[in-house]
Amino acid sequence: IINMSTFKDCYPRIVNNKGLIYENTEEFKLLGVNITTDKKQGIKWDSYIKQCIKKAYINMWILRRFVELGISTNDLIMTYTSRIRVLVEPNVALWSFSITDSLVKAIEKVQKVACFIILGKHSTQSYSRNLSLLKLETLERRRDILCKKFAAKTFKHPAHKQMFTLTKGTNTRSGRKVVNPSSKTHP
Repeated sequence: IINMSTFKDCYPRIVNNKGLIYENTEEFKLLGVNITTDKKQGIKWDSYIKQCIKKAYINMWILRRFVELGISTNDLIMTYTSRIRVLVEPNVALWSFSITDSLVKAIEKVQKVACFIILGKHSTQSYSRNLSLLKLETLERRRDILCKKFAAKTFKHPAHKQMFTLTKGTNTRSGRKVVNPSSKTHP
């Protein structure tokens, strides 16, 4: 239950049509995503993201082994993007807007380690320089791109068309803009 009321003294009771009362939980798993609710902060993604980061570090051995075998840098980058980076990017559109700075740094550190392993003795102290050498972008930038792709697909899907309102006016080369939904944030 996501309760947005000011006073959260009680949780609502939800009963199905057979009279079964659903229990309120603070942490649950839905479609493989660990969701934790907090009475003051809403939904927290810390445990889920830490689990994703842990999986990425566990799979870092693949890069280390490939470096030992003398695999080319392009193949190492492909291995990183297809076997490790994907582990810190699942369900990005779901959680990217609400993570803490410490989680952003922890996610980015996965890529820093991977860059260091791939470049080996050619790596520098500068993370941005290492990224430019490997022609990669920061994971924060990738999250923005993935969220925009998700939004564009959602906007185009016929089942979700009614959720969006386009601005009134002429159609320009970049297309009409979507009206941001307004919400009441203060009573």
